Amino acid sequence: MTLQPYNFEPTADDLGTYIQPQYLNNSFLEIDVNGRSKVTNINNWCMCEKCCILNNDVECVCCTEFEKVTPLRTGNKCITESDLFKKNI
Repeated sequence: MTLQPYNFEPTADDLGTYIQPQYLNNSFLEIDVNGRSKVTNINNWCMCEKCCILNNDVECVCCTEFEKVTPLRTGNKCITESDLFKKNI
């Protein structure tokens, strides 16, 4: 048996299991992600130009699709370019 990082982390498929009722109005649930993991051209949904295709549709979401992330981008195209994000890496 080999050690595998993140082996016990919840996956995006488990999202419905962990959603608390008070968060059901979250903007994430309003984003239509159907079919995103199967497309070859992500420019249809990625506006920050930093996204990549992931394992399933729920994981394929752009930071520009969240209202609450917009102020955190501080003028950058992607949240990953902001100073706040860089401090956490």
